[in-house]
Amino acid sequence: MKTIFSRAPSRVDFAGGTLDLPFFADAEKGATLNCAISKYGHVTLSPNEKGLEINSINYNKIIKVPFPVKYNGDLDLIKAAFKCTNFNQKATLTTYHEMCPHSRLGTSSSISVAVLGAIYRYLGKKIDRYFISDLATMMERRELGMDNGPQDQYAAALGGVLMLRYKKGSKKTFVEHVKLKEETIFDLEKNFVLCYLDSEKVAGNVNHETVMGYSNGNERVVDAIKNIKQITFSMYKALKKSDLLNFSELINEETKNREKLNKYIVTPNCKKFINIGLKNGAASAKILGAGAGGTLLFYAKENQREKLINTLRKNNGDVFDFRFDFKGLQTWGKNE
Repeated sequence: MKTIFSRAPSRVDFAGGTLDLPFFADAEKGATLNCAISKYGHVTLSPNEKGLEINSINYNKIIKVPFPVKYNGDLDLIKAAFKCTNFNQKATLTTYHEMCPHSRLGTSSSISVAVLGAIYRYLGKKIDRYFISDLATMMERRELGMDNGPQDQYAAALGGVLMLRYKKGSKKTFVEHVKLKEETIFDLEKNFVLCYLDSEKVAGNVNHETVMGYSNGNERVVDAIKNIKQITFSMYKALKKSDLLNFSELINEETKNREKLNKYIVTPNCKKFINIGLKNGAASAKILGAGAGGTLLFYAKENQREKLINTLRKNNGDVFDFRFDFKGLQTWGKNE
């Protein structure tokens, strides 16, 4: 009897988080700069005598999975992993993420990558992290019909700081592992602060508003997308040079342009906390993922980190630390 464990990190998008969506990535040249962080999605896959079932700790539910798989909006992403790997064994797959759902840190992709890793290890198959990134993306796009991009899946599977490039007419994601000086990594980890607020709107709906604005030629949206694209490349160059002052300034520029994509991204509550942070020790602030609540990324001024954290907590912000994750998907087992 064997039990397989796996985990995959979450994602923080520095810039270009919208540019990986099909509406832009399939038609234009763009890029996303992100990193994997030490907030993990965990999976345990173990045999049982009852049949295939999913135990979701975060959603507090256990469901049985019949074959052929049928989608009904209930843990469909995990069901898609079973279908796409043809996994139909008597086993219990338990999932748990250290962050709550809809934190805008790519938690669903973190789980799906960890699920695929556990299944492949359970079946004794080779684990190719690039293949798993693409398979996890395909599950969302083609299997479930979601207009999602690949940045979350690559961060979860590969780890590290990533520059992801998309070329017009190509379905391939071109991946660069951004090599940073050790002291630059230390400075980033020291100065970054994450603050979870709440989720006020489903991310897919927020993205839809942006897609429609761009497709309809809304000048405000089109210009903001172009600016975000330029900011992404500028931020990449700043990181490579360890120019963290410029990097921090570009975070604010990304936020200003992201706010123009649609009215739902930076909610009044998000704006409130951004302003609180900027007045109390933060040099810059950014809404993560699709926005509309979720998590804010702050870059603290030198020697102002504690002031920033204390002020955010006094205003009921859920503040937490993180470290970069450079390993990505990890799997291990007992009694294999």
